[in-house]
Amino acid sequence: MKHVTEAEREVPVAGEFDVIVAGGGIAGTIAAIAASRMGARTAIIERFGRLGGNIGPGMWAGGSLHLALTPDSRDREDALINLMGMGGIPEEFVRRALSYRLDESQLAEAEVHRFNVAGRRLGSDYFVDSHASSFVAGRMMEENGVEVMLSTYVADPVLEGRRVRGVFVEGKSGRRAVLSRVVIDATGDADVARRAGLETNWSGGDPGIGLFYTMGDVDWRSFRESTRITERDRAWGREVLEGELGYPVGDIGGLLPHARRSWEQGGFRIVRRIDGFGRIVTRPLIMARHGIVKSRAETSGKIDPADSTQISILERRVREYIFELAGFLKSEVPGFGDSYLLVVGPYLGARGGRWVEAEYPISGDDVREGRRFDDVLYIYYDRRKQTATDIPYRALVPKGVDGLIAAGRSAIPRGPNFRARYSMMLMGQGAGIAAGICALEDIEPRELDHRRVQAKILDWGGTLVEDERLGELGLC
Repeated sequence: MKHVTEAEREVPVAGEFDVIVAGGGIAGTIAAIAASRMGARTAIIERFGRLGGNIGPGMWAGGSLHLALTPDSRDREDALINLMGMGGIPEEFVRRALSYRLDESQLAEAEVHRFNVAGRRLGSDYFVDSHASSFVAGRMMEENGVEVMLSTYVADPVLEGRRVRGVFVEGKSGRRAVLSRVVIDATGDADVARRAGLETNWSGGDPGIGLFYTMGDVDWRSFRESTRITERDRAWGREVLEGELGYPVGDIGGLLPHARRSWEQGGFRIVRRIDGFGRIVTRPLIMARHGIVKSRAETSGKIDPADSTQISILERRVREYIFELAGFLKSEVPGFGDSYLLVVGPYLGARGGRWVEAEYPISGDDVREGRRFDDVLYIYYDRRKQTATDIPYRALVPKGVDGLIAAGRSAIPRGPNFRARYSMMLMGQGAGIAAGICALEDIEPRELDHRRVQAKILDWGGTLVEDERLGELGLC
């Protein structure tokens, strides 16, 4: 790659704060509120026009807003999801967001922490949750005095030796500097850490990138009644979708017979290769409401979410795929004759990416072994492996630099479902508390006594560990 030398220039300072949160996704949102409630002057910087990340503008179609459900022993899949609940700022945020689709009596019936309402679990309603989450995030920023910088890109960190002292940002006003005592890297791909020259991890595998879309004016009953999956369909799926492309056939649901017919006739190909480094396929269609069907186009392959060239190609190819998929549905699939492409998400969401090399890198081994740590911030429950591990404070502290804390996907590998939203919110709360203490008392994050963070989580009504372990940790 060729290089040019950028002329030295003076960069105006747009603001000075105690804590800067880089990235306004769900982890960054909770972190900013927590830091401000600690008394720290806090700013949050977000590249989009509203907060919430994949649960806000991204409208990610999967899971639910909270994933803080009362476990149902009859359902093995749900027998281990956030058994401790949330409490604290995460629960406050969730309850306020849910108030836009549940009335006061329903919310009153919800079990504290677990949101099991009137004997049923709460599912996803992204047409409400997406906007409600962004609205509540913005309102809570205002209430807590957080400075919000939207439509602003975090560029490079401001470095003094090996200490992060803020970030450079880019926006309509050009390049500016925002200074702080502590920065929280909640960018999703450890962007601040990487640009500070730190080692970051990448599995080299599939980051699970996808794009939400909806179809309008669908006759769902006609689609369901006309869809019959035969053994021929299944055989084709095993041979073509699984055998040639490595994609599990069951993941396209009722589209299987229609996809087979079109594929064999030389028409629409339900799985599409992306310029040699990945492929795209749609997830199953889900009926939402009033003739609206939702799903997401999902990519797979060795895609680096921090590679701007790959992401640019994906943005174009996935949107092309969705547009052509909508045409296939309209012309060839019963119930979609009057349908139209209604909404496509503004950006690609990802399940994984790059993460920091931390003082203690959390891993799948910790989940498998069910490890416990004295500096625990919360317990992560893995429904797939049916076990749990503590998430330690050290997992948020990058090696090799001061003044920086990681939160959200910037702090975790893909593999175990660490990215579950309850996990991200609880991690954000711990990161915000830690950043607030460090900024106000001029303590480096690696030197902070984790018991102070734990005590504040409990003071705010948050969940930490089982009651019997509080004594072992010296917290009661």
